[in-house]
Amino acid sequence: MIYRPTKNNTPQELVREAILITSELGNVVFVGAVAVYLYTRTNRPSRDLDFAVASKITNEELRMKGYEIFEENGKEVKRSPRRYKVDIFDKDVSGIPVEKIIETAKEIKVENRGTMIKIASLEALIVAKHTASRPSRPQDDDDLYEIAQTNFNKIDKESLKQLVDEHKFHVILETMTALQKLRP
Repeated sequence: MIYRPTKNNTPQELVREAILITSELGNVVFVGAVAVYLYTRTNRPSRDLDFAVASKITNEELRMKGYEIFEENGKEVKRSPRRYKVDIFDKDVSGIPVEKIIETAKEIKVENRGTMIKIASLEALIVAKHTASRPSRPQDDDDLYEIAQTNFNKIDKESLKQLVDEHKFHVILETMTALQKLRP
């Protein structure tokens, strides 16, 4: 089989795919572009869907559900039955244990039919994006900016504090405060 390169997908396409993945895999929590979009409504395209799973899913179980698993450029790649690239986290998300991601997840209604999916809590998303941020990942800084602009007053500082040590809590809070003050 010939694999086409990963394309950038609109947030709306990713949300539709997230609904299908949830129905196929069960208790999953989206932690990347889907979560950022649902908090900010920012129209940033993404190449993949990132999600945490409550319990490990083997490659064989994924294949039985129609997922493709193959090697590309020396790395394992997983694609949903509809060919969306997926990154599945079963240990931690940027240092946050998956159990904490699942425990603090927010269930959110998507589409008009009342379909529900789970996304990372605002605070877990901020920590994950802040931790993952580096020059090779400018989208994390962009996401933090959009979160600060649209959700700064919704950040629960106590919840944030429970996810990181005291020093990192202050660094993240300073970053989010500075980003919130930047006006477009």
